[in-house]
Amino acid sequence: MEKQDEQQIIADYLAGNQTPEERKRFSEWLSAHPERKKDFRALGGAALRARWSGRWEHINEEKAYVRVVRRLRSRKLLRRMLQCAAIIIVAVTAGTLFLRQWGTEPAGETLASIPLPGENRPILTLHNGQSLVLSDKPQAIVSGNHAVDIRLQDSSRLEYIPVQDILLQSEVHYNTLTVPGGCEFSLALADGSRVWLNAGSELRYPERFAPGKREVSLKGEAYFEVARDTASPFFVRTDHMELQVLGTSFDISAYPDDGEVVTTLLTGSVAQRFDGRQEEIILRPSYQSVYVVENGETQIREADLEAVLAWKSGKFVARNDRLEDILRKLGRWYDFQVVYTDPRLRDLRFHIHCERYENVMDILERVEETYGIRFSEYNGTIYVSR
Repeated sequence: MEKQDEQQIIADYLAGNQTPEERKRFSEWLSAHPERKKDFRALGGAALRARWSGRWEHINEEKAYVRVVRRLRSRKLLRRMLQCAAIIIVAVTAGTLFLRQWGTEPAGETLASIPLPGENRPILTLHNGQSLVLSDKPQAIVSGNHAVDIRLQDSSRLEYIPVQDILLQSEVHYNTLTVPGGCEFSLALADGSRVWLNAGSELRYPERFAPGKREVSLKGEAYFEVARDTASPFFVRTDHMELQVLGTSFDISAYPDDGEVVTTLLTGSVAQRFDGRQEEIILRPSYQSVYVVENGETQIREADLEAVLAWKSGKFVARNDRLEDILRKLGRWYDFQVVYTDPRLRDLRFHIHCERYENVMDILERVEETYGIRFSEYNGTIYVSR
């Protein structure tokens, strides 16, 4: 299991997302390795501080002083003092036990800045297994004795240029382009089709297309502008969908952790088939299909094209979206994890319109000012509290 997956398990525990049985298994899992306890203490301490820090900072000192003076005149002073003392002792004791359950309290908090977008680079994996980190400067990746020339034209565009004289004799080879968090990239396929990949996405495709059929596989989100070729229909496959198109432009969002596949059509027409469904769905321009993986239901609705394609224009747009969905999308771009100190915060809805290359904490600070939600960042994790 990767480090990031282990931290997500701990985050789910802290956010209260586990059943009693899962929490019991979590305790056994945590006890099995000292390194997990260390992560738990760090994340737990940060979550505890996030839960309480905002409450102390928002105290109005003048009003508090007036209330204390008034209470001093009350005969119930002693009883109230004892009640307050008991509450404080319970809170402090609970926090101490929470942190000491698996060892000593963590050292003082050290903020680790979330890296700005643009620092990560895409990875191109060739058919022979060789992986290349694409630089930000133009270069030839493969050229000469091959079916195509692969060239990095600039910092964000890769092109496949067919070598016509040997095109029909050569074997078809598949490449994979992986775009990490905080990065976006475009690709010109050998047939002239263009693909823009969003952060956290992966596209598997042939260096050149064999006659009669064009097919690529997608994980994540991509915008396609498909070159028209009636003799060779174009197919896009995801884990739960097959899409066929002759020539059009569309966006597919099929991240595994979203739980749904969203296809938005801009021009032309596409035909879709989903897991467990025999019927074919035909989309019209400016509409989108939403396939829910859990129950297999599909909905057709009019699309908000500006919000769907905001990522391609360097923006992030949310219109009355759930906080959990917003932070999941931001997390792919800025590469952070999320812990909710109160699970109910996940379902709050917000409107956001911002540039994707802003500092993420600047974006979240504006949400704080507008909606009263508090965000704290510790070691690459955002803690959400009231």
